[in-house]
This record gives sequence, C-alpha cells and structure tokens, in this order.
Amino acid sequence: MLSRFLAFFVLFVLVGTTFAQTATPPTAAVVELWPEGKMPGNGAKEAEAEVPRNDGFHRITNVSRPTLTLFPAPRKAGAAAGPSTGSGQAPAMIVCPGGGYGYTVIDKEGTEIAAWLNSAGFTALVLKYRTPNNRAGALQDAQRALSLARERAAEWNVDPQRLGIIGFSAGGHLAARTSTSFDERSYPAIDAIDRQSCRPDFAVVVYPAYDGEIVSALGTQLEGELSHDFAGETFSIPICLRVAERIHLSRIRPAT
Repeated sequence: MLSRFLAFFVLFVLVGTTFAQTATPPTAAVVELWPEGKMPGNGAKEAEAEVPRNDGFHRITNVSRPTLTLFPAPRKAGAAAGPSTGSGQAPAMIVCPGGGYGYTVIDKEGTEIAAWLNSAGFTALVLKYRTPNNRAGALQDAQRALSLARERAAEWNVDPQRLGIIGFSAGGHLAARTSTSFDERSYPAIDAIDRQSCRPDFAVVVYPAYDGEIVSALGTQLEGELSHDFAGETFSIPICLRVAERIHLSRIRPAT
C-alpha cells in the first residue's frame, strides 16, 4: 500500500525494453506550469527545438515554457464520468525524462513510461522541465508540478495523498533532489498553487545520473544521522534516501 508519508523505492535497472513494448497512451491535456510572466529563474536563450538523432526518439531542448502532459489512468468499467472522490481517485506520478539536463527524451523516458504507468492503474504527468543546463529551473519546475497536481487533483481525478515522482538518468537526479528538498521550496510562492505541498509521497529513481553530487550534497546533514541500522553500508543514493526519509519523517505532514 502506498504510504501517506515519504517513501522511496530506488531502482537501478535497465527498463527500456519493457517500456518500449507499451503503446503510447492518448493525451488528455498539456498544461503550462507557470502563469505568463511569473516563472521564477531563467528560461533558455534560444527557441525550443528538437535535438536531431537517428534512433527514432525525440529530444527537446531550449525549454522556456515547462509543461505537464496528463495521461489519465484508464477508468474502470462502470465508473461514472467526471472526477471521482475518495478511493475512486487514481494514484499518480510525475515523470521526469532524462537527457543530461541538456534536453529531455520526451518519449523513451516520458510518454512510454506514461503508458506503462497507465497499464498499472496510475495517472502519469510527463514533465517537460527547463533545459539546457538549468538545474535550478528544473527543480523549480518539479516542485511546481507536484503542487499543481495537488491543486487540480479533483479535476484530474488524482489522489493528492498518493502522488509520486519517477525519473530517469538526469531525471532521476531531479527526482532525488525533489524528494529530499521539499521542506524548503526553491522559489517564492507566487499563487494559491504554491500553498499545496511539493512533497512527493513516494519516488522511483531509475539509473540516476550525478549520484556523487547527491551524496555530497546530503553528506554533511546525513552523516550525523547514521545509526547502527546503516553502519558499514556504502554511503550511496539508496542510503542517502533512506536516512533522509528518517530525518524528514518526524517533521512532515501528510500531503493535502
């Protein structure tokens, strides 16, 4: 059962073949994260474009208008049309594609993941975050995406207490950062959406990039928190996330 509190499931697996075999689901909506003129931080210096490759996948760069693309969970047979309430709301995940923070591989690690999540009964929200070389902007986008999903939970038929994040490669790095820095939003609140929690209820980090940076950033805080439970274990991303969960668990409130 998905916990109402922060939980982490860290995966270091090759999953491309599994996801590639799942058809891309129909898109319900593309939603911009920020109101016009109010996006914090910086955008790209050039127009949004696709990075050419010969492998059939689509890589988007120069993103200055980050978006969420909504792929609703399939409605069960006999369910009424329109938003559900209570247990009828679907669990959901923000999907963070990889691309070395230079671009986002929007299909291989985005829409294909959405199809897989849909097949498991999850609503998927594919995040097109700011690139290139804009980690601060990407974190702001991920935090905003979680708050936006909770603000529109009824409209999108999403359970706001079962909202997680999944990321691949650089997107895995972004998911890990988002999952350990939720108690201090990385930008000043701009509207009612930002009053919603930006804490993911669970996270999946798949072959994350820049793991040394995550360990270094958390190291000072976590070393003092290591107990006998972690003694002798390699100080790596899985350990960082497990200890970070322990640190935050006593301070966080269930998402609302």
